[in-house]
Amino acid sequence: MPEYKNNLEGLKKLRIGLTKILILFYGVVVLTVVLVSISNGEKYGALDWVLSAILTFVLFAYVIIRSISRQKKIYRSYELRIGTDFLSRNQKNLQPVTLCFNDIVSVVENKHCTLIVNGKNPKDTIIISSYIENYDQIKDLLKSITPIVKKNNQNLFQKYPYVIPVLTIAAIVAIYCSNNKIVIVASGLILIGTLSWSFYKIRTAPQLDSRIKSYSWWTFVVLACVIAIVYYKVFYL
Repeated sequence: MPEYKNNLEGLKKLRIGLTKILILFYGVVVLTVVLVSISNGEKYGALDWVLSAILTFVLFAYVIIRSISRQKKIYRSYELRIGTDFLSRNQKNLQPVTLCFNDIVSVVENKHCTLIVNGKNPKDTIIISSYIENYDQIKDLLKSITPIVKKNNQNLFQKYPYVIPVLTIAAIVAIYCSNNKIVIVASGLILIGTLSWSFYKIRTAPQLDSRIKSYSWWTFVVLACVIAIVYYKVFYL
């Protein structure tokens, strides 16, 4: 039975992309802390800022190293098996998925040439990266089963993936820095809506591993804190 794995080229791309995201997140966090501190009139010396920046950088460096190591193991664990009448995917921290050829509803190719094989059940989805071994051979096989549809249209959040992070950071800054109750309530609603939507997407995404889904429950702790802060600033300040 033919078995295919992800190649090393994709691992390099994954490492670079993950590093960029975490560095950007680090910059956003530092900027938010600085803006909140300035707005609250807190005065720190140069040494305080330098030490805080160094400690934060060390923390994020540790997170980057751990994240890359973990994603590397997950990436390398990907296995796609093709039988005479079925596809099966196995990957660390994900439920195995097996699709009979007759149960394949559609095959979608996105702008990154990733193939998304959809079954009758929304949970029966197999994602095949363009960095898999013998990609063209696999693609030709899928073409023989059903036509491959190219997906070029994207919604706003897919086209501009930084919209949600920017809105989230802006809402956090507004909640902590503003004394205008209308701005605080509006920012709180934006933040609550964004967090709720993110929680839903994480819980329903079949391609996300179980560890990420288990961490998503912490969203309710963050939501409770946001609601408490908004309530306090609107009714007690």
